[in-house]
Amino acid sequence: MVLVVIVYVRTFVDPGEDVAWSYQVLTLCLVAAAIAGRALTGFRPQKPASDEPAGLARWGWLLVLLAASLPYLLTLRIGLLSDDYGLLAAARASSGPFEAATRSDAFLAFRRPFTMLVWWLGTKLWAGSPAGYHALSVSIHSLNALLVYILGRRLIATTYGGLMAGLLFALHPIHVETVTWLAASSDLFCTAFSLSSLLLLEHYLSTS
Repeated sequence: MVLVVIVYVRTFVDPGEDVAWSYQVLTLCLVAAAIAGRALTGFRPQKPASDEPAGLARWGWLLVLLAASLPYLLTLRIGLLSDDYGLLAAARASSGPFEAATRSDAFLAFRRPFTMLVWWLGTKLWAGSPAGYHALSVSIHSLNALLVYILGRRLIATTYGGLMAGLLFALHPIHVETVTWLAASSDLFCTAFSLSSLLLLEHYLSTS
């Protein structure tokens, strides 16, 4: 259903990309609607089938984490790209976390306090080394894939379904720019917060 709506929007609503749609946000909204709808209609997550191979659930999370992190290990050697230089310079020019989170430099076209705070923390924790920021981006992407795996297991009610969802998210090429380009790390944080919220929402609605 989610894929059908996205294809419809891409084909009929925004065929020429005149509207700045965010398909990741659209997907999250549709998943949230599905969770709420299933909960309101009495859906309760079922335990995975007992005939699943022993250890599949126990090792599934490790497989998802490896799939999400291994392809991006080479990013640790990339260094800074494009806007990364300006963001790092703004972080280093900040006297403290509050100033970093509230900067309004002309370079910073978007106000992203949390992301700028992370950039500032990086100047203190790993002296602004690009490898430190890249390691953080890979870690957050791996966490996101794990959250998709957990959410998938609860919604699909099978470990196989959750594993396929987690692996698809981990390995999909649409994430390459977000994980590789440090200036796009705000998307990683947004996804992490959104998935965590969806998981908490699903848990609350299915147990209330």
